[in-house]
Amino acid sequence: MEITTTQFKHSDLVKAKGRVDSYSAPQLADAFNKLTEAGRYKLVFDMSELDFLSSAGLRVLINTQKNCKRYNRGELILVNIPENIYAALDLAGFIPLFRIYDDVVEAVGAAAIEVIDTPGQGELAAVSANVAVGDEEPVACEGQTLTFAIAPCEVKTFRVWFDGR
Repeated sequence: MEITTTQFKHSDLVKAKGRVDSYSAPQLADAFNKLTEAGRYKLVFDMSELDFLSSAGLRVLINTQKNCKRYNRGELILVNIPENIYAALDLAGFIPLFRIYDDVVEAVGAAAIEVIDTPGQGELAAVSANVAVGDEEPVACEGQTLTFAIAPCEVKTFRVWFDGR
């Protein structure tokens, strides 16, 4: 199995290629542990080139997610999950434990969006989205859609999903 990591300003992308089984799972765990030990808790795991994920690999994902979410420091986001691995995650009941995306860029941007306060069901008090929109505050909020004015002629809109954190 080959593992590559890419560091961004507010998150890290981990990409694995090949099989994650009982032999290679410790290698994946070490890659995640190095990032969390360095204080990097917003992780995106690109699974597009994974062929197989065993129960040992599932355990690595759960342990990493628990470590990242401890004290609300961040989370592990999964992206480009192959069908066979998605089926295994679904069968194990792990799908609700992760945010899942089909696009790496969207997942990395989502890792940077941090809900600071949600006083009620779906209400938005403050959002930080530094990677995608610089340090700009939202200029409009309608439901779950945030609009940011980046420059005088550039406006970006993002949808935010609240997962009850």
